Amino acid sequence: MYMINKDELNPADLSEINHIIRGWSTKQKNAALYVEQLIKRVVDERVRTGASARHIPLTTEMYNYLISAWVPCWSEGDMTKERAIVAAERAETILRYMQSQYESGDELIRPNIKSFNACIRAWYNTASPAAPVRAGKILKWAYSLYRKRVNGEDFVPSFHSFSRVIELYAFRSHSKSFNTTLHCATRAEEILEFMEDLAYTGNEINPKHKHLRPTVDLYNACISAYAKCTANNSNCDVAKRAERLLHRMIYLRKHFNQKDMSPTVLSYNSVINCWSKSGDKSAAKRATKILNYLEDSCNLINPDEYSYTTTIDAWAKSTQCDPEAQHKAEAILTRMENNPDVTPNTIAYNSVLNCWAKSSHPEAPRRAEALLRRMQYFHQTGINQNAKPDKISYNTVIMAWAKSDEKGSAQSAENLLNEMEKNYKNGNVDMKPSVFSYNSVVEAWTRSKHPNPSKGEKVLERLLMVADKEDLEVDSYGFNSLIHAHAKTGTKDSTAKIEDILRKMDEMHESGKVKVRADIYTYTTIMDAYVKSGMPHVTNKIINLIKEMERKVEGGQLDLTPNTLCYNFLLGAFRNSGTNDSAVQAEAWLERMEKEYRNGNHLAKPDVYSYNHVISAWTYSGAHDSAIRAEAVLKRMEENGVKINSFSYNGVMNAWSKSKRPRKAQKVLSILRGMDALYKAGNKDIRPNAYTYTTLLNACAFSSPNDVVTRSRVLDIALAALEELECSQYGNPNHVTYGTFLKACANLIAAEDEEMKRLIVEPVFNKACEDGQVGELVLKQLRSAAPSEFYEKLVRDIGNGSRSITLRDIPPEWRRNVKENGRGSRRTSNARQLKRREMPKRSSVHRATKRRHVK
Repeated sequence: MYMINKDELNPADLSEINHIIRGWSTKQKNAALYVEQLIKRVVDERVRTGASARHIPLTTEMYNYLISAWVPCWSEGDMTKERAIVAAERAETILRYMQSQYESGDELIRPNIKSFNACIRAWYNTASPAAPVRAGKILKWAYSLYRKRVNGEDFVPSFHSFSRVIELYAFRSHSKSFNTTLHCATRAEEILEFMEDLAYTGNEINPKHKHLRPTVDLYNACISAYAKCTANNSNCDVAKRAERLLHRMIYLRKHFNQKDMSPTVLSYNSVINCWSKSGDKSAAKRATKILNYLEDSCNLINPDEYSYTTTIDAWAKSTQCDPEAQHKAEAILTRMENNPDVTPNTIAYNSVLNCWAKSSHPEAPRRAEALLRRMQYFHQTGINQNAKPDKISYNTVIMAWAKSDEKGSAQSAENLLNEMEKNYKNGNVDMKPSVFSYNSVVEAWTRSKHPNPSKGEKVLERLLMVADKEDLEVDSYGFNSLIHAHAKTGTKDSTAKIEDILRKMDEMHESGKVKVRADIYTYTTIMDAYVKSGMPHVTNKIINLIKEMERKVEGGQLDLTPNTLCYNFLLGAFRNSGTNDSAVQAEAWLERMEKEYRNGNHLAKPDVYSYNHVISAWTYSGAHDSAIRAEAVLKRMEENGVKINSFSYNGVMNAWSKSKRPRKAQKVLSILRGMDALYKAGNKDIRPNAYTYTTLLNACAFSSPNDVVTRSRVLDIALAALEELECSQYGNPNHVTYGTFLKACANLIAAEDEEMKRLIVEPVFNKACEDGQVGELVLKQLRSAAPSEFYEKLVRDIGNGSRSITLRDIPPEWRRNVKENGRGSRRTSNARQLKRREMPKRSSVHRATKRRHVK
């Protein structure tokens, strides 16, 4: 402070100031301010006396001390991110001032490479996301000055100039965005490649820039940067880049005889980690290949525990694409156990357990538990003290049993939970069961192939009993599992139990258990249970649930905003009601969804299922205008841009088929022609099927025309529909199709016209027998549709002595493909189906139609 406040400075003072600046620059708190004040005092003295720069010099060394003083130091207690950025920006400002003054003629303050390195270090010590970019610009500036020889021949970028910028891009990227992280890793590799271009010329080292040869640490930094990318997003290309860097290190060691360029185990482990997180189908194989190279006796680098564990983790992530992943993971664990230089730890064993838990192998839970027992044996006998099972080990095996369909799997999961509780009570604090432990056992009892919700409830009660005592924060997962189990039964008793569980969840949430809260999954599962139960007033119950959700949204639980799925359950309940009033209400709720979506609630956007439910509601409503209303809903779908499917058109056709409107057969036929045209134009979602044609036949069967001409035209439509289905690629007639066609024949052909019946009905029935599609409906309609002589002969041949034929009387081949009420099996071979697709079909009514037209 004495020098700063002194009126005049003599030559001795100027010499002493240089030593004072150097001393202050090594201090910490407020050092930069004092150094800057001293330099300003020298500048003021030069201005006051009018002396030249040579008489009162300001040197590069003094300014370098000043820049170093501005480098942020986090050992200071009051250093913050904002202060660090201000300090780095001040250091950069001083550097630019030095360069400006030098280019203006003041050669005494010519910036040297130490000046630039100090400024790069200032940005390196900040925690700013912009630090890599700012430091990179300074490096680029320094190299530009070097190329132009602006700052003299001795101005050459140093190794540290490059290495700090690479480390900034590799390690100091705070972004969680994949694109940003990948950009930083790519930028680090570009700078590394630039160093390689300077240090190597052809197959030789450039003596001028040999100091810029990248070290193994810099290569490892770039590989680690790519590993960070795969942590944020799976990407195969990133893993390939990391492995390419590893091969470049090996190449430099071999071709340039640089022993210091041998990759370390960290290099190999980072590449294995990249592949493990890449999400590529071949990731586990690539990771195993690198591990094999490490195990090679010719390689001087030996794998460590992380090498094996990461490779096992790669196999654990490959269970979906490789059915043998769990076996390969356990094989690597065995190799690890046989390697005297490494000792498998709990993490390694848990990784294999995780692999078995994710597997769909039928023996997965048993193999997982066997490995758990192996861990216990190794630890208890002292063979491997690092193999001690922990809570994660038990939870993983419990999860494997919870996923299993094996009988007794839920009990096996609960036995492990009991074992955890026993070990914890005996003093093993690592065995303390977590909420996940109890929830997994509840899930095992409720979602297995042999569910037992009552056992699941007892496990949940155990959790609630120990929660407060053991400081466990109960959540809603176990409650939701019980609700799901009761919902699958679809009985009235189950809905009552579900309502009790919902009330208990609300009570616990209000009492302070913040994680025990009914979420959107809870409410939709309850709605599904209501719909399956078939109990009366289902629609009112679902409406009350939606209103309850809306009240909770007003209270701040915004995630409970009713979504499309909630409304679809309600619309489905209205559809099942089958009344005129229910169809009206269904359409009103659909209009409400449309209005909410227009007002900005995108969660309530009606989808194709919403509209199809309303169309079906009108179809089964029995209203006189049901077909018109259903078709109006279909037009609204088109206007609102909803992707229509074949169910939408089939619903409208069914509505017209069930209506009492005249000419309904012609109307259904026109809709079918529209579907066919749209499908052939490229809309694959609107593909006609057997149900479509059967609906048209049903419209013909119940048309009830009064005059002979109209009756004949409707019969022609029925004949054409059956023939078109048999010859098309849209499907094959089933027993309902044939039965409905026979019903149409019975209603449209005059009872006394035996010849017409013989020409049409007999070939169709024979084709139904050939296809194995003679069901109850076919036999029932055959009696009134077939010629009397034909039916009587059939009764005599296969009848049981009565005047009618039942399914028991006919040969099994005639009914082999009938699926009544979802039962039965289709035995048509793949070869036969393929033949039908490849060869043009000849209709069973082709000859009958031809004869009828001739007649």
